Amino acid sequence: MKYVEVGNSGLLWNWSDLYHSRVAFIGSNEGTTKRLALKEIAKNIQGIDNKSVYTITSFSDMPFPNEDEHFNLLNFEKVPKGIQSESTFGITRMKFVQEYLNVLADLKREKRTDLIPLSTYQPHLEGPLAGYVKSVENLEDSRDKNWLQENFQELERIPWKYTNEHGYTYQYNSAGNAQETFLSFLKGCWSFWAMTALLEEQQDILLIIETPTNLIDIDSHPVYKKLTKDFLGILIQLSYEITCTVLISSESLYPIPELNIRHQAFWNFNSSDFDWRDNELFFSKDVVSAWKDNNNNIANWLDLAEQKKYIINVLEPLDIKLVDDGEKGGDEPIFVNEDKLENKQ
Repeated sequence: MKYVEVGNSGLLWNWSDLYHSRVAFIGSNEGTTKRLALKEIAKNIQGIDNKSVYTITSFSDMPFPNEDEHFNLLNFEKVPKGIQSESTFGITRMKFVQEYLNVLADLKREKRTDLIPLSTYQPHLEGPLAGYVKSVENLEDSRDKNWLQENFQELERIPWKYTNEHGYTYQYNSAGNAQETFLSFLKGCWSFWAMTALLEEQQDILLIIETPTNLIDIDSHPVYKKLTKDFLGILIQLSYEITCTVLISSESLYPIPELNIRHQAFWNFNSSDFDWRDNELFFSKDVVSAWKDNNNNIANWLDLAEQKKYIINVLEPLDIKLVDDGEKGGDEPIFVNEDKLENKQ
């Protein structure tokens, strides 16, 4: 068993264990070391198994890919539900399809039933999207029909870039409006969920999700803000179903509290939905002091289950690594239990 250790304190994150498989990194993407910590954790876990790390992000700063791979969601939707429980697999699959079709209609500013005809499908032979694809094929030729078919065809090649160092990465486009950003983000969530549904053998997986800030701000589009939370919840739920650890990185507190995430690490951030300056008692005194001094390397790691706080001082070169249980760090830890700090005072 390999544990993630930040610094040399000997405090280990049991990343692949069910009870430690939900983590949130909260803080500014720019000007802090939050994203550096994400990359270093990914690199170390990728070193165990070069097919273990998946990232959904809007950033394009990953190394040049070794290979481009594509996931075919249309083929996945041709697969029947099989023996999967209707209360889990079938309902989740239908939610992806329905919200995908809803956002297409919203992009066209049309009532969905006017744009996309109602359809039926045979669950013992195919998935729900297959029925809609066939319904659209039967429409009379029109610009809307061509547009819908072009969007369906894009589902045949959902791009996941692969590098030896960081694993698989899906890059969504966050430059458009709420509908466009959500549609792009949804494809990454949907294709990852579908890939895990097709796994034939157990595998330890780390999924890193860098959330679209323009969908989760306090002033974001309310419909797509809630939907973003809902689909993050679906991916978080995978930690109960397969050996998948989900690490969500966000620039706002929302929707972290709603997702029942045990481990939460906070970097300095300025979010309109939560101001650390008004909630200083929530954090360690040394962290608050560092943030006031504009030290953006310092973060607070909170274990909400055990009610413990840890101080992380993430510097370059980063001191994040994998260790075996029982291995001890050096004499100068940079990941320190707050209680130990107080004992030294």
